[in-house]
Amino acid sequence: KMEVRGLIGPASLTWSNRSQLSFFVNRRWVQNHRLGWIVEQAYGNTLSQGQHPLAILHLSLPADEVDVNVHPTKAEVRFRAEFQVQKVISQAVSQTLGHFLPAPSTAEPMALPTTVPLLRVIGQVANCYIIAEGEDGLYLVDQHAAHERVLYQKIISQWQAREVEVQGLLDPIILEVNPKEDAAIKSRLEDLASYGFALEGFGPHSYRVRHIPALLQGKDIRAALQEIVASLAAGVSPGGWQEEIAISLACHGGIKAGQQLSVEEMKELLRQLEQTPSPRTCPHGRPTTLHLSSSLLEREFGRR
Repeated sequence: KMEVRGLIGPASLTWSNRSQLSFFVNRRWVQNHRLGWIVEQAYGNTLSQGQHPLAILHLSLPADEVDVNVHPTKAEVRFRAEFQVQKVISQAVSQTLGHFLPAPSTAEPMALPTTVPLLRVIGQVANCYIIAEGEDGLYLVDQHAAHERVLYQKIISQWQAREVEVQGLLDPIILEVNPKEDAAIKSRLEDLASYGFALEGFGPHSYRVRHIPALLQGKDIRAALQEIVASLAAGVSPGGWQEEIAISLACHGGIKAGQQLSVEEMKELLRQLEQTPSPRTCPHGRPTTLHLSSSLLEREFGRR
């Protein structure tokens, strides 16, 4: 049985380094940089760029599931079920944050929970925003930002469980890259494959793309790949490449502004958004919803 206990700080309490992230496995202090990344992912976009949270977590699991012989001092560890460990920690941190951390309202000085209420679709404005009614007033939902959040959570969950849906290409795409991008691809071929991309060398500084993540079907695959490769070549922070890929996939695979949606499509998008752990912001940090409370509407229309 695997269990995680500990303490985490609010998103407002941060440091410029990861010195306040501590992990214990079966009562032994350990180092595992990936665990720190998983914790920060659970905070989503509530953390300011370059800032890191406070977390002291203790993981209990069977001794045969831990390899402590990867470092002479036995301080660094590896896990046999790496993805399961990440999933348990991610869920524990996300659930704790969802219960206790507020998010500011864009319409009122009061604070709203990080969740969104059940919403009833009224219509669509400019083929960009969904108008919906909630338990306390009116909500405007940015359809692209909302779908980005939904897809991002789906991508991360599938990647952690190694269940990414892939789609074969009848006509493979040939991707031309510069030498720096070529080196980045070579160093991340397996990582790209874990997200659903099957790339193989095709001459100097070019690759044949045979498989893609299924969510990019019908989208601009080349633009998505070029953005991902460029971000990898730019040198993201350690562990940050996972988020870079997931965000790019969510952005390119998402519903676009200007796309007309049926009422059923709008209902389904809101239902999926309500189920995500961080529904109020997209992976880039932009708001997905604007709330106009009943009291605000009454004041603006002179009813109180």
